[in-house]
Amino acid sequence: MKKGENTAIDVRYARTENEMHKIFAQAFSFPAAYGCNADALWDYLWERFADGRAATITIMGAEKLTQSLKEVFEDLEKSFPRVRIERE
Repeated sequence: MKKGENTAIDVRYARTENEMHKIFAQAFSFPAAYGCNADALWDYLWERFADGRAATITIMGAEKLTQSLKEVFEDLEKSFPRVRIERE
């Protein structure tokens, strides 16, 4: 079994969705080409977890996520049973 990954993301002080994307890019070490939109976020997360690794992603300030970002993380949990999203 592959070792689990734990990532904490704090969006409590982000004022815009674009700022949230910058926080995601830093937290997940996305390349500079990251498009800072929900589709790009999904694509990079899909690629990251497609190998079946276990992960816990803790999102602090999750209530601030836009609907499209909430959907990305909900879909991630549904698509990858070994990925758990904790919302704080």
